[in-house]
Amino acid sequence: MTPLRLLVGFDGSAPSGRAVEQAGILAATLSARLTVLCVAESLEEEADLPGRLARVRTLLRERGVAPVVLVRTGEAAAELSATVREVGYDLVIVGGAGTWGGGLRLPATTWRVLRSVAPPVLVVKGERPALRRILLATGGLWTEGLERAIPLVTGRIAAPAGAEVVLFSVVVPTPPMFAREAGEETRAEGILAGGSALGAHLRRAKRLAQRAGVPVRVRVAAGDVVDSILREAEAIDADLVVIGSAPPRGLVGFHVLGDVGREVLDAADRPVLILHTFESRPWGERWGRALRRCGGKRDGSGHGKDAGLR
Repeated sequence: MTPLRLLVGFDGSAPSGRAVEQAGILAATLSARLTVLCVAESLEEEADLPGRLARVRTLLRERGVAPVVLVRTGEAAAELSATVREVGYDLVIVGGAGTWGGGLRLPATTWRVLRSVAPPVLVVKGERPALRRILLATGGLWTEGLERAIPLVTGRIAAPAGAEVVLFSVVVPTPPMFAREAGEETRAEGILAGGSALGAHLRRAKRLAQRAGVPVRVRVAAGDVVDSILREAEAIDADLVVIGSAPPRGLVGFHVLGDVGREVLDAADRPVLILHTFESRPWGERWGRALRRCGGKRDGSGHGKDAGLR
């Protein structure tokens, strides 16, 4: 199996510095090939590039990693996206941010990268010196998403790291009046043994994960999806949280990520891996598809046209 190809962006900021550190840990742990893209957005920053590159190489040398270093001048997100399209990578790594307005906030550059690249994106938040336990939230990963995501997470990341994988799903809370009758159906064992669609989904996810020979557990919680994912990550001390980027609930989302993905990323205090679970398309085509779902379609003039009921 060919080594994973990792690309990490570095622009001299503190978040990007943490991303390089985490990329070094990941590259050393997974025996992956690491490329560092060093971007200068101004002439002043360009003059400081030699110093930046020296810091990056020293940092990674301490991890036993010898990266390929690319240098670009321009807007960081655009250069990172262009490099991904030109070269091709299995995983893109970017930095998260600190606190702002009472909560955690991602840099604008990170959001632009998430919107524009096809490979999975690892957003580095917090410090995790080892990869021992991975929380994989299965709610945004259906059918083809599972087939792509689980082999990557288990076979290419968890197995070489010796990490445990916890498959996690959130169910609708059982009303108190029916709690006794629900019994085992609200627990992982009961759902796995039952005939529900969720049970079939989790059984398939577990079979796919076990093929990599890694320790696998299934956990289920009832409640708010975002709060449940964050609580579970803290409870099991997850070193990495993996979520799918299902489309937003609204007609037109501001970001490619869905509502859950955005909220988890904003609030998480540890690295989050975003798996794109639907094909990337130009905004115009996405808008047209959204209109068709609402019962309309575009005619040749670009105006909406009633499609009728089907």
